[in-house]
Formats: sequence, structure tokens, C-alpha cells
Amino acid sequence: ELRQRLEAPGGWRLALTARERAAWYEMGIIRPLARVVEVEKQRQADKHLMMTTEVSPHTGMAWGSSVDYVQGILDALLWATGRAERSPLSDREIDGLPSTREMHNEAWLGTDIAYRRVESIRNDSYAVGVETALLWLIGKSDDAP
Repeated sequence: ELRQRLEAPGGWRLALTARERAAWYEMGIIRPLARVVEVEKQRQADKHLMMTTEVSPHTGMAWGSSVDYVQGILDALLWATGRAERSPLSDREIDGLPSTREMHNEAWLGTDIAYRRVESIRNDSYAVGVETALLWLIGKSDDAP
């Protein structure tokens, strides 16, 4: 029931009891796997388009940092679903799937990199892509990346 409440639109605004918050921090991905797969396929298609065309067909502008942003999303999805050994920004290795707490911490690192509070070999766009994906996966944002 908690997962359903968190997954519902606006679920990230819920006031959780201490017990619910503790359970949420251990849940991992809140979003249904089918939706995660759908988002990943969409971003892979976006990346393919970016790699095969010089400019956006929608804006006529160069892709610029959009490629890095999409790569950050894809790398976050791979890590969150257990298909990457190391986290995309902190480069930490964990046993099994990352918990909500671990994904939340990685998303905050993305925020810190984007605001240049922390140095990173990754650029701002990549870090924001990671942050956006992870916050959505753990139910802290309604907007899919």
C-alpha cells in the first residue's frame, strides 16, 4: 500500500510516519518496472537520434549537452535496476540493487555537481540527467525523465 501511495501523482508530497519513511528508504525503485523499461526505451531512441543527426528536428539547434543529459538518465536507470556495478556519479559499488536511500544520496550528489558545490569528472548535464532519473524512480518527482 505504501508503494502505491508513493507512486501516485503527488505521492512525494505525502507526510510519512517515521516507520513509513524507514520502509520507503529500503524499498528501492517505486515505479512499475514496465514504466521504467518504457522510459529507458524512449531515452535510448532519443540518444540514437542524437548520435545520428547533428541538429534537433524539432528546434533546428545543435544537440549540445543534451547527449550528456540523456546518457546520465540511461546510466542511472542501469544502476538502479542492477545492470551496472557502480553508481553513475559517486562510482561506488554496492551489493545487489540500490536502496531508496542510496539512490536519493546519488541524486543529491547530482544536485551538488550541477550547482558546482562538488567537483566531478562528469559535467553538469550528465549529473542533472542522473538526478532527474533517480528522483523519479524513488517517487520524489512525478515527471519521468
